[in-house]
Amino acid sequence: MRRRLPMRYLLPSLLLVALLAMLMLRGYVHSEILADHRVRPPVSNGQVPSQILGGGPVIDARARASPRRSASPTRTWC
Repeated sequence: MRRRLPMRYLLPSLLLVALLAMLMLRGYVHSEILADHRVRPPVSNGQVPSQILGGGPVIDARARASPRRSASPTRTWC
């Protein structure tokens, strides 16, 4: 015998599907689904400071003279 899902899951499921459909439609209409290089031409990274090119999860570029990068301490989760 096959079990049926309770009706209480129907409305939240429909709302979730409707929300996802609206977000996908908005992304398609505003061309947010395409790759970045199709929206704007690619640029060179020749003027990016070497310490920033090395990477890190947090880049502080508020001071134009000396942008800094920060990384999480070793052996941490976040």
